Amino acid sequence: IAAFALTMLATFMTTSNRSRTSTASLEDFQHILSTFTDASLLVKDENSVQAQALNWLVNEDKLRLSPHSPNLLQRYGLLVLYMSVFQDSWDFHGVHWMSNNTDDKGVDECKWDFVECEGNKVVKLQIEDQVGRGTLPPEIGILTNLKSLRLTSISLTQSLPHELGNLTNLEILDLSMNTIQGSVPLSLYELSTLKTLNLTGNQLDGKIAGKIGELSQLQYLNLQDNKFGGKLPSSFGLLQQLDFINLNDNRLSGAIPLDLEYVMSRIEVCMSNNYLTGELPSFSERVSDTSSHGKIKIRIERIKLDSNRLRGSIPRGFGEMTTLQELSLSQNLLSGTIVNMEKLTSMEILKLGGNKLSGSIPQILPPTLKQFDMEYNQILSIPTEIGYLTNIDFLNLRHANMMGRIPTEIGNLSNLKKLHLGHNRLSGTIPSEIGHLSNLVELEISHNFNIVGELPSEIGRLEKLTNLVLNTNSLNGTIPSSLGHLEYLKSLKLEENQFTGTVPEELGSLKHLGTLLLHENNLQAIPKEMCDLVNSGTLFEFWVTCGLSCDCCYQCLCPFILRDDCDP
Repeated sequence: IAAFALTMLATFMTTSNRSRTSTASLEDFQHILSTFTDASLLVKDENSVQAQALNWLVNEDKLRLSPHSPNLLQRYGLLVLYMSVFQDSWDFHGVHWMSNNTDDKGVDECKWDFVECEGNKVVKLQIEDQVGRGTLPPEIGILTNLKSLRLTSISLTQSLPHELGNLTNLEILDLSMNTIQGSVPLSLYELSTLKTLNLTGNQLDGKIAGKIGELSQLQYLNLQDNKFGGKLPSSFGLLQQLDFINLNDNRLSGAIPLDLEYVMSRIEVCMSNNYLTGELPSFSERVSDTSSHGKIKIRIERIKLDSNRLRGSIPRGFGEMTTLQELSLSQNLLSGTIVNMEKLTSMEILKLGGNKLSGSIPQILPPTLKQFDMEYNQILSIPTEIGYLTNIDFLNLRHANMMGRIPTEIGNLSNLKKLHLGHNRLSGTIPSEIGHLSNLVELEISHNFNIVGELPSEIGRLEKLTNLVLNTNSLNGTIPSSLGHLEYLKSLKLEENQFTGTVPEELGSLKHLGTLLLHENNLQAIPKEMCDLVNSGTLFEFWVTCGLSCDCCYQCLCPFILRDDCDP
């Protein structure tokens, strides 16, 4: 249709005529434009953006084009797009776009905002973070010279027009962060020059069509945060140029197709928060394919498949990926042991929490590791080799059913910011070496009933600490006065231990302390300094055991009874 219309239009055009002829009429414009726009919108619906755009071209445009002008269609297509996107506010923005200047000459559309041209042809259109509330009109298909179309965060609604398939020169299509609905038109998958497709943050649904394999030049695909469902098409395996794929936060189901193994060996793969089932692809140092791909070197950097329903063990091939920087497989149904990590020399993020993994943490861990999450698994113990992870800043081993002692080598983790060891079966004392963790912000070692002994005073050296959670252990002795040095502490939970003596008055100097839980201990008195914190409004949650003299505690916890008064 587009080719026919352009042929027809050529019979009316001269190459140099950009001024309106005296015989031009509204019907002449309608005749030309009706090939690209529903004639009823131009003629019968005067409130349509198409009719308004036509009226502007005929009666208000200071450039005064004739129906035979070679840039008429381009100007009209842009005008309808602007008016569709911004609707009632188009004329406000149009001060810049359509130029109501006083020299009566008008402005070429290549000088309008958001547009770039090559040889008087619009090749780039970029509108981002503007106050829009409209739709993408079918007339977008008129702009056949477009190479880049970015319309992001402008509140586009409704569905995508199938006329997008007319943009046969398009290399970049970014419609992210809108509220576009419906399915992706099949015509879009026919854009053989497309290299970047970003539709993230919309409300698109339906299946990802098998025709996606026809996008042979595609390098970047981001469909995150939509409502796509159904199985992944095996035609993904045809996308040999693909370097990045993000399908997070959709409703995809079924197994990961074997044909994706070739693609997944070369790219960043993100498919978290879906309903994917089956087993993980089986990688090895060199991936073989029965098709013409032959053998390829694995160069993948990130795999994110957390929060799915994947089963089985982690294939040995995952331990061969020397370029892998992040592996996120948490919140699945994976079982078996953790793969050997000796060759994972680039690994920085390893998230395996919320599975059914068992056995030992490998003795040889990647020294490059920065985040390690193994919560909610069945791990035997904390290896002493954990002390070699000097770059790690987040270590989460909560609910891992671990036994044994906390190794003193944990004090070597000088960059550690968050340490979570709660809800295990750890025993012994808290090592004093933990006081060497000068960057620690959160320390949680709760619900380990066999953690005994006194709380090391060296914890008072952790000047950056904001949360200290040591409740529900068997700690005894007095609460160290050195905790008063933790000036940024916001939450201190020491309940359900065997602490004795008086609460140190130094805690009254903690001006940021909002939560202090001390109930279910054997403490004897609360200093008045703590009441000063309560009266100042800083300490808003303060619990002690019933019978302990406290004039300012909010609540007392007796066995099986919660009381609002704290009188003995």
